[in-house]
Amino acid sequence: MSKFHTGNRFCIWLLILLPVLMRLPALLGYWDPDPSLFVGAVGDHFKAGGGYPWIDPNVGFQAQALGKLSADQWLSGQVPWWNSYTGVGLPLAAEAQPGSFFLPFVLLYHFRAGGLWVEIVLQIIAGLCTYALLRRLSLTVLASLVGAVLFEFNGTFAWHGAPIAAPIAFLPMLLLGIEQLRGRIGSGHSGSWLLIPSALAWSLYAGFPETAYIDGLFAGLWVIARLDGLTRRQQFVFAGKLFIAVCVGLLCSLPLLGPFAEYLGRAYIGGHDGAFAHVALPGASSLLSLIPWLFGPIDRFNDQTPLLGAIWGNIGGYFTALQLAFAIMGIMFAPRRLTACLFVWMFLCLAKTFDWRPFSDLMNVLPMVKSAAFFRYSNPSWEFAGVVMVALGIDGLQRNVPSSYKRQLLVFLIILIVISGGLWSARDMIKNLSLSIDYRSYFYLSVFWLLFSLLAGMVLIGLHKHWRRCAEMIVLLLCVDSCIAFSLPICSGGRDVVKQESGVAFLQVHTALQRIYSLGPLAPNYGSYFRIAQINHNYLPVSQDWMDYIHKHIDPSADNVTFIGEDPRSDHEISVEEELATRRSAYEELGVKYVLSNHEKNPFIKLLSTDIRDGGNQPLSLQDGQVAVFHWNLPSSAAGRHITGLTVTIGNYGDHADGVLTAQLCIDRGACAAGERNLRESVDNAALKITLHQALVMPSAGPMRLTVKLGHQQSRSAVAIWIWPVTPGSSQQLTLDNAAPGFAPAVSLQLAPKGQDAAEEKLVYSGRDMDIYELPNPKPYFEVDGGPCDLKSVSRREADLDCQGPAKLIRREAFYPGWMASVNGSDSPLERTGEIFQRVNLAAGKQRVLFDYRPSHFWLILFGFGLGIAGLLYAAWRDWEEFRREPGNASAKQVLTPNNLAM
Repeated sequence: MSKFHTGNRFCIWLLILLPVLMRLPALLGYWDPDPSLFVGAVGDHFKAGGGYPWIDPNVGFQAQALGKLSADQWLSGQVPWWNSYTGVGLPLAAEAQPGSFFLPFVLLYHFRAGGLWVEIVLQIIAGLCTYALLRRLSLTVLASLVGAVLFEFNGTFAWHGAPIAAPIAFLPMLLLGIEQLRGRIGSGHSGSWLLIPSALAWSLYAGFPETAYIDGLFAGLWVIARLDGLTRRQQFVFAGKLFIAVCVGLLCSLPLLGPFAEYLGRAYIGGHDGAFAHVALPGASSLLSLIPWLFGPIDRFNDQTPLLGAIWGNIGGYFTALQLAFAIMGIMFAPRRLTACLFVWMFLCLAKTFDWRPFSDLMNVLPMVKSAAFFRYSNPSWEFAGVVMVALGIDGLQRNVPSSYKRQLLVFLIILIVISGGLWSARDMIKNLSLSIDYRSYFYLSVFWLLFSLLAGMVLIGLHKHWRRCAEMIVLLLCVDSCIAFSLPICSGGRDVVKQESGVAFLQVHTALQRIYSLGPLAPNYGSYFRIAQINHNYLPVSQDWMDYIHKHIDPSADNVTFIGEDPRSDHEISVEEELATRRSAYEELGVKYVLSNHEKNPFIKLLSTDIRDGGNQPLSLQDGQVAVFHWNLPSSAAGRHITGLTVTIGNYGDHADGVLTAQLCIDRGACAAGERNLRESVDNAALKITLHQALVMPSAGPMRLTVKLGHQQSRSAVAIWIWPVTPGSSQQLTLDNAAPGFAPAVSLQLAPKGQDAAEEKLVYSGRDMDIYELPNPKPYFEVDGGPCDLKSVSRREADLDCQGPAKLIRREAFYPGWMASVNGSDSPLERTGEIFQRVNLAAGKQRVLFDYRPSHFWLILFGFGLGIAGLLYAAWRDWEEFRREPGNASAKQVLTPNNLAM
């Protein structure tokens, strides 16, 4: 076997094994990145590794929760068009982000670790296709390998899982298909375009149209750059076949594009209506893009300002300072037209990201760019452009392309100066972060590696004409740099996971066709994961009909995108608990049977909480016998109310606190009441409920100054009372004795409803994971108007009835185009009722009613999809025939095997 083929085989196996080896701690369960631990709120307990394994929580809400629903529907023989487990039913495939048609990858979400394996597989595809593309561009094996490794471990893969990162694996596949087509036409053969529609369709099915669209713009620029070297006639042939390939790819994507387009016309789409035209990242985020560890693990540290949160919440990836240095040197070593186009794309993307006008105005001229969060979703394309530039630079280095050493040194010096300026400008934020001792180690390590890697790169560049192995050492340095940056989110997974889903198991048994509403536990969309219908949602786009109904009947202040039961409220808005209490019948109208709350937080009892700010909290440690005393002016709304108990947020130091926590509440110059709770029943860093032995009756008039004493008794280990900064100007006049001024604990008083001895809501489950309350009169999923009828609900899509007279069957599922009903096998018109539900008319007698959903224009979509698949099969047949006809022609052999992958 030739050395050429041996080198290719080694690189291919390395690119396959590296992602598995890097993720090995997660695969072995040492650091568990399971999104449900971090955002699922299913009651699991674990030790946090520090920070988060990814930035975007849609890794959980969309990819994991709805991805599993999609996988389960496929595996049960059902096409995942519709989601009956979120809201009152919402489109599933048309939502796009779940990647419902992202076959075969979406099937992995059936398994608990499926998301992790999806990321590994996508990394491998990205690495192999990048390697093949760079070899196709006639780069050396070493240069191709470093480019493949850098993109396989790029900043978007590191910080964002699916759905954001899913389409980027197919960008190099798309460009490889373009290069294959160009090469075949340039050599006078039939154009091979099989990879182009395949990559395009997978990019769209992957679940994030914004990323796929921006990647498509970059591919268009690539095509323009690669027209160079073709004759005029070849350029026309190239453009024509490329157009056909793109059309085939779009036809293959119609099962997603058709329903998605229809859904957009009926949905709330947030800022995707042009609002992103001049939205920019904070300037300090450029530092994080070049030094990924600078601010520590994702969202671990707080700088006490909104700045760091804004950076983490909007940044799309990174490209390390070392990679940037060698990307710039790629221009020196490989002054090609392609290199210039890559540099222009990087510059324009950064200009749009940071809103450098007039360049950002130029980008806004492109279709739909104003509606895309370009600052976040353009990263994969410009990271790839930078990776190719690095590979071109290494290739030029190996070929001894003449270049001035002084200019090379100047590149490193400029980067160091720019970073130094950035560090100086961000000094206040870094100073605030440095108040945490844990943060300092990340800062010092980041700066050390920055200086070491850049200085090592400078030395190696200086030696490349004198040392034969210099290029190999540069490649090794770049790969190590990439893997180090990639490793930090992996180390943020959970450890020592204890699965506690007893509440979920209760709901799976008892909910049946009814719905639940959560005020915290079981996060939005995770009902779909467990096949429990919940009205909470985290959707974008989201049905406008559904949101209008929520704002009119359920919660006027609910957020459009995240109807999560924990929406923040301004001072003039009533709480979600109060909305639930006053509009209970509206929830029951939706078929809500159970309400979920955090343990020992009864949502049907009015709470009066201390007026404190988010962030800046600190522990107030109480040893045995110590007491914390604070004073509180209660508002007039507490007049005449009965205080039955309170909750206080505590820390038990990893379940080590013991003894009892006592509480005594006294009205100034008035009565007192007391209670206590064993700390062995507490949850770390959570609210602890203490019930008073007898209710404390507040005066009906006059001053209501309350003194609260929290004491720790019969203990050997301390307990922490968490205290927060008091909201400036608060009328509660909170003061805490013997502690930092301006701080108060997070305490909520439980006020018994006036004139109500017992609530109608029944507590049916209580555990550390959640409390579950049953509403008294939930409406059924199927309900008969008229008849009368004997009704048997078989499933959400089937009901058997025996009616004595004409009747109407009401189905509490969203009325949406594409739903159909049949009665005893014959189609029956479906009507809208109750603003958003479905209704079908029935005659007397025994009847079986079936419901089915297919998107509008289903047969047209299916016909177009069939044409696309036929186009793919035709392209594959032409490639095979060409391969058989010219077995000795290297340019015709485009089958991706280890021996000819790079040809």
